[in-house]
Amino acid sequence: TTYIHTFLFPMGNSSSRCGQLLDRLNWQRPELADDFFNGGLADYLSYQQLEVVLPRHAPQRDLSNAAQKPSQYPRPAFCAEGNKMHWALIGPSTACRKQFTSFLPKVADVFQGPPSRLGPGREAVPHHFFDETMHRLVLWELPEMYWKQTSEDYIREIGLLYVDCVFMLFSDKYKVTDAYSKLCVAMAIHGIPFYVICTTSGEQLDPKALQSLKADFQRKDIQVRMFDPNNPHDMLGNLIADAYKEVAWNRTKGDDDTSKDASESVLGQTVRIKNLEKRPELNGRLGVCVGFDKVQGRYRVRIATSGVESELALREDCISILKPKLLESLVRLHSLESRPDLNGRFGFVDTFLRDSERYRVFVPGTSGTALALALKSANLEAVSSVADARPIPKAAPLPSPTTAASPNQAKAKPKAKASTAKAPAATSTTAAGASAPAAVSSKAGSSNANANTVGSNSGISNISRTAAPSNIDDTGKTPATATATTSSSSATHNISTSSSRPSTAAATSPNLVNPASLPTNNTSSNNNNNNNTNNS
Repeated sequence: TTYIHTFLFPMGNSSSRCGQLLDRLNWQRPELADDFFNGGLADYLSYQQLEVVLPRHAPQRDLSNAAQKPSQYPRPAFCAEGNKMHWALIGPSTACRKQFTSFLPKVADVFQGPPSRLGPGREAVPHHFFDETMHRLVLWELPEMYWKQTSEDYIREIGLLYVDCVFMLFSDKYKVTDAYSKLCVAMAIHGIPFYVICTTSGEQLDPKALQSLKADFQRKDIQVRMFDPNNPHDMLGNLIADAYKEVAWNRTKGDDDTSKDASESVLGQTVRIKNLEKRPELNGRLGVCVGFDKVQGRYRVRIATSGVESELALREDCISILKPKLLESLVRLHSLESRPDLNGRFGFVDTFLRDSERYRVFVPGTSGTALALALKSANLEAVSSVADARPIPKAAPLPSPTTAASPNQAKAKPKAKASTAKAPAATSTTAAGASAPAAVSSKAGSSNANANTVGSNSGISNISRTAAPSNIDDTGKTPATATATTSSSSATHNISTSSSRPSTAAATSPNLVNPASLPTNNTSSNNNNNNNTNNS
């Protein structure tokens, strides 16, 4: 395969399209972008078909157990996009993680996306690159190992077999433990590229303390790199170069027997399945073409079902190719009804989402912030110039309770007198009252701008899911299939604003206790019955 290498601008360069947009919005640009720009990594991300050439440690590449391993290690929902390169930050050190993530804006134009929920108290936080050459790379902050969790369970939970590179973060307060030592061994056995990084938790870094930490890791036969935010060039420059070499080598050899026979116009493209008689439930599903079996004369199409990826051998008349026109282009948002404040804003089309058949668009806001929205093509207009872009005004800070209190509220209230009379029934108000923040309930409708959430694991806002995008080339005849509409509902919680005990009507909730059912101190059963009757 012959690839055409285009000229690539360094991250944060004002000559790029994204750079021009961010300059118009007065983003604070990365001052060290030129120092740490790796042209090989950016070039690799621009031309490599990441869904065709999988990493060597991917479950599908395990020749000894390729049929069952994908179901044993399913792909987590947060990294379900195979056309992205996923890097991960793990480890027990919060100090090292904060130093690492706070240093990122100095290197590239990045913004933190909404977290994806993995479980109770466990989230995956993405860091997206607002750059036309690096946007296919996502850096994830993943939770640390919990107590007594085995290495294999942890690898399965956060999907490390689908991550291209892992960075383990430690500090002088959180050194490597036996659990993380075993995790290093497990990742080495699976062939997952990883690097161990350590720093000190204080602002002032002592060179002697760093050498002592380094010696402690070396005694356990673990190669460690010491990170100094005040002097990061030597360490971070070599780390990016080594990570790129490892990742590129890890994806060098794919399934050449099938990929070499596939046409470049079909290989790696999104396809829609149709005309299947034996498995009609798959008609209308979207997948990716990963090869062509010359012996059988069928295309190999990979689809994902509940995180388990499988491949199908389909005839040419059973697939139609979809080519999203707006991919990696600058767009202007329009005709959004539920979010009219976003109309006229500019954004960058990151990728095409196959599950919802929409575009994910990065919409920049104030410096270092952006939205990741799933939008129909009907709400997007391709633009060649961003001269009309204007800076986004910062939101006014909310007044603090102390400064916003009125003179009457500032006066001390007299103590309430003790009374044996029956307390009045508590007034139940919804979350939209003055004593609690408003709870917004979103409903799915026919409007093309209903603001919903694409599940808790996708981490992007969904603006309408009622129709497939029209701005897509479809080279084949696609059967009319019903597109499932997903809607999310927000539960409204009742909050009591009174200090008195709840009434009997309020106690009918399963989360509340009826005071009438509580036992009294009387010893006589008749007295108990009388008291319960009075209380009720």
